[in-house]
Amino acid sequence: MQERFAAIVVFGAPLETDGTPGPTLARRLVAALTAAQCWPAVPVIVSGGAVRTATPEAWVMKSELAARGVAAERLVVEDRARNTLDTVRLISPLLDTLGAHGPIVIVSSGFHAPRCWFLLRASGVRIASIVTPVDERRAMGFGRWAVACAREMAALPWCLLRLLGKRRTRE
Repeated sequence: MQERFAAIVVFGAPLETDGTPGPTLARRLVAALTAAQCWPAVPVIVSGGAVRTATPEAWVMKSELAARGVAAERLVVEDRARNTLDTVRLISPLLDTLGAHGPIVIVSSGFHAPRCWFLLRASGVRIASIVTPVDERRAMGFGRWAVACAREMAALPWCLLRLLGKRRTRE
């Protein structure tokens, strides 16, 4: 018997200036739709605050997924996170509030998902699966993909230090 997943967590990405999904977010939304269709009883948490526009990414994500057939009652909005670390910090309390226990499914870009995984695991969240966009590397082009991977490699240790430093100050 398949273990019940607590949630599908979709990490945000920048919006265009007109408030529509940027290319990275558009690809993540396609992957999120695939995950939502694979696990139709699992809640979908969309996470992302107002970073580059006045509109929170999560509300745009909710609207896009609902327009593509994901039931509105499955969609949970976390609209305060301004970055990956914020999302990680806000997910655990949100899962507790929902009464959703068990492993989660991460939806993010292929270059971003390893950082999401490491930070969530360091926070005590169990991961069941990772869903990333199909042909993302080709869509981005090798140069942009390589830059994104390099940025993630630099960001991971910094985020882990910040996450573990916050935990240590609370203990």
